[in-house]
Amino acid sequence: MRVIAGSWRQTKFSLPAVLVLLAVLVIPLLYSLVSSLFRWSIARPFLGSTFVLLGNYAEALNDPAFLRAMLNTFIFTIAAVGIEVGLGLAIAHLFVGRFRGKAFFETLLFLPVVLTPVAVGVIWRILLQTDVGLVCYLLTTLSGRATTILSDPVAAFLALIMIDIWQTTPFTFVMFLAGLQSLPRDPYEAAYLEGANWHQRLWYLTLPLLKPVLLAVVMIRVMDAFRIFDTVYILTGGGPDNATEMVSTFAYRVAFQYFNTGYASALSYLTFLLTAVLTLGSTLLFRERSQRLA
Repeated sequence: MRVIAGSWRQTKFSLPAVLVLLAVLVIPLLYSLVSSLFRWSIARPFLGSTFVLLGNYAEALNDPAFLRAMLNTFIFTIAAVGIEVGLGLAIAHLFVGRFRGKAFFETLLFLPVVLTPVAVGVIWRILLQTDVGLVCYLLTTLSGRATTILSDPVAAFLALIMIDIWQTTPFTFVMFLAGLQSLPRDPYEAAYLEGANWHQRLWYLTLPLLKPVLLAVVMIRVMDAFRIFDTVYILTGGGPDNATEMVSTFAYRVAFQYFNTGYASALSYLTFLLTAVLTLGSTLLFRERSQRLA
């Protein structure tokens, strides 16, 4: 009885947190999962719903608009994460040693991560405006012809990739810098004495030793990039001509512009499954590559 009483005293303190977690996370997830099995609209909540089982999921997989948004998201994720990982690792190598002003430059590089995605979207929307934007003005001055970015499908998509790289490369840089600073020095000294050049030391020592950090960075960035919403919604709204439409913005549009709630719930769960598959695939790819290097 004393054991039970002691366990209850410890449990009752965590009970409010558990109830809050159920209220804001578990119950909405279960509700959206159930709603994804029905065809109903939040604009007409009292007109009934139709149970379609996996009909919403089948409709999504045959919806050209969703498939295009999914392709855009895959391309964006692969391009942005790949460049961020490579660039972050390269910058981290430059900051491994000690030099004057190192702390200042580290702080300066990390500033974009502190900004919220909404703020980033607003800032870059102003900078990329065709008429008053500083970036378009400079490009127009240098090229001698009018330059538009947000109204051009390819340029707008590339701009989203570059903005994401600008904001999140500092995160990968900090992660890799911490990993590099924790690596043992003995293998590098032995490799240097054996005559290994920097490329060989990077390929056969640094990358295998950084394997846990690489996996963590790739997993975190893939999940974040695949769920990107704020910056896209503020900067382009999915346009022009749906060129920058992502699965998150498409699901938002279906839910809150077309009020197709059941279909939007199915899109959200498909996004979750695709994120899990992409994260698992990238993790297995990096693990296999690291094993080859080892």
